[in-house]
Amino acid sequence: MESIERRYKESDKVETKNLMSKLANTKYEEGRNMIEHLMRLMDIVAKLNKLKVPIDSTYLVYNTIDCLPFE
Repeated sequence: MESIERRYKESDKVETKNLMSKLANTKYEEGRNMIEHLMRLMDIVAKLNKLKVPIDSTYLVYNTIDCLPFE
């Protein structure tokens, strides 16, 4: 039982790392729907919240603005 618990915690850490990386590096792709892009970011945040990694809304706003094209 202890072995399974340890593996589960390690799995959560890997998933958290991957999701944080995705959130920080996701950029808006030209020609794509803006709403789809925002929904993709919100999905990542929801998954992080399930893993008990809260994302501050201020960070999310600035991160979202930063990934948009300048026009």
